[in-house]
Amino acid sequence: MAPFRCRRWHFGLQQQTRLSMNLRTLLKRFAARLVSLRDKPTVEVAFEYLNRMIWVKVDVAGSPGQLNFIFDTGCEQTCIDVRSAKTLGLKKFRNVTIVGPDSVEQGHEVSNFRGKMSSLPLPTNVVSQDFARHSLSKRRQIDGLIGADFLAEHVVQIDYDGKLLRIDPKGPAVGTSVPARRRRGVMLVPVSV
Repeated sequence: MAPFRCRRWHFGLQQQTRLSMNLRTLLKRFAARLVSLRDKPTVEVAFEYLNRMIWVKVDVAGSPGQLNFIFDTGCEQTCIDVRSAKTLGLKKFRNVTIVGPDSVEQGHEVSNFRGKMSSLPLPTNVVSQDFARHSLSKRRQIDGLIGADFLAEHVVQIDYDGKLLRIDPKGPAVGTSVPARRRRGVMLVPVSV
């Protein structure tokens, strides 16, 4: 009987050792992730505040110049104008219905979008839609919208006085945090008046 117990105990010790090693590995990886987040500098992006919208310049692979994007916290997914998508040679792969504040329209999901706001990569799967009908596009060409899919991966501070976006990779936030939740892809923040 004693050898059987010994083997069983030994097996349990191996399992416990393996579990401890996995926990140690997990903690090391978590600590490394925190260090990597801390070591990534905050990226500052200049913006223009026009028509109550935050406009930023975006560099896109295949584009001869920078494109005009609106930083839109109410947009579920990053979008690109159909004409810009066609110029860039982005391929449509699925039809989607886009529900806006005052309209419902058809668009297409496109992949392999390679855009950057400053040094920060934007999502690669975006939606193409026609912005020509929107009143803002009559004043300035809208090439795209940066949506909540980007915000979900970053901590963003908007400095309206300095006209700067300060963007950190998602991690421990510094400063005053505002509780937010996503509902149907839209960021919601409680406010009182």
